[in-house]
Amino acid sequence: MRTIPIGLLAVIAVVAALDSAQAQEGTRTGPKMRIAVMDGTWDPGLFQASGAFGAAGWSYNESLESFGRGLTEMMVTALLESDRFIVVERQAIADVMAEQELQYSGAVNPETAVQAGRIIGAQFLIRPVITTFSYGEKGRSGEAAVTVPVDVPVAGGIRIGGGKKTVQARLVIDSRIYDVQTSQITASVQGEGSVEEKSSQLALDTDVLDVGTAGFEDTPLGEATRMAVEQVVASLVAELGDKPWRGRVVTVSGGQVYVNAGSESGMQVGDVLEVVREGEALVDPETGLNLGAVEESLGRLEVTTVEEKYSIARALGEFICERNDIVRFVVHN
Repeated sequence: MRTIPIGLLAVIAVVAALDSAQAQEGTRTGPKMRIAVMDGTWDPGLFQASGAFGAAGWSYNESLESFGRGLTEMMVTALLESDRFIVVERQAIADVMAEQELQYSGAVNPETAVQAGRIIGAQFLIRPVITTFSYGEKGRSGEAAVTVPVDVPVAGGIRIGGGKKTVQARLVIDSRIYDVQTSQITASVQGEGSVEEKSSQLALDTDVLDVGTAGFEDTPLGEATRMAVEQVVASLVAELGDKPWRGRVVTVSGGQVYVNAGSESGMQVGDVLEVVREGEALVDPETGLNLGAVEESLGRLEVTTVEEKYSIARALGEFICERNDIVRFVVHN
């Protein structure tokens, strides 16, 4: 018998209620926010804890890395389906980091990834980490025994025999949200999935952790992963929903201002944007952390033309803006 956590149903209900309320009030917070999602990684503590992965023969190998990438793809798909974000392709981050000769691996420094996110124009960077994981026969204590996994090692099909047994899959995903402009963590959200299934015969024709295989989502681990991802995405929608959208001026020509967001981002004719110019960076003298930057408000623009990738706007008043000036959504006329 498979169970769905009550917490997941509650999160979905809250987000649905918020969506319904916004639809009824006709509110809109501007174009879709541009975000990037790093490949999912594993908490190193999982491999150091006594009786965990090491005792069962698990190791940080290609299968685990593949699972992290697959988890990211599931998260990206769910984020796109929410219709709230423009999600940067994960390969774009890897390409930028490769060009800068930055290491992109399971042990990547988040700061280097934030730098890459800034270059590709993302406003926020999401970094998912698997902090809890178990998949195996449920022990008498009620917990899945990681030391007695369904199949050891990771590579190979899942096999259960010798009578009907209860298989339990559980994982927790912690996702930190980085503001690309300041490189600071603005929030952290969590998703958990837990599924039990009684079976005398359960088999896959591929690796236990192969997210891309046909039928993976129907396994206990596949369903638990989907639950955790859906919780994380629902929390991301709620957390980032009230964050102001930010774009950039591409160029100014003939009195027209070109902005780097178009119809694919949800920009509309009549949108009013505030133009801000960044000045000196504000760096904390004690910690060295980037606190933001001095900003000068220049004036407002009104969008007159919307193309797929960009928009054209006119100045509301007399002021001069330049390439790379920041634009923020204010209201729709």
